[in-house]
Amino acid sequence: MAAIARPPLRADPAPPFAVEPPYADGWRVEHFAGLDGFSEAMPWYFRALSGWFDALHAGGFAVDGVGEPVDPASGRLLSLLLRASLQQLRAAQ
Repeated sequence: MAAIARPPLRADPAPPFAVEPPYADGWRVEHFAGLDGFSEAMPWYFRALSGWFDALHAGGFAVDGVGEPVDPASGRLLSLLLRASLQQLRAAQ
């Protein structure tokens, strides 16, 4: 029986270094200040970089790569890109 190839997990979370303090895992609220058409706040869960690694590891994943694209005009971090694979598949490769 042929092995089933499984694509890696890719995550594009909020850049952890681009949010207001505190720099800790937990619930936050986005109020969309200055944007028309959004009258209600939106809850969202923030993870610090170590929180992402911990959560992925707890789910059986190992991080294979991290990307941090930067806006060439401002030099500001745009995103955090994580690439992970299941640990048992990674060990078999």
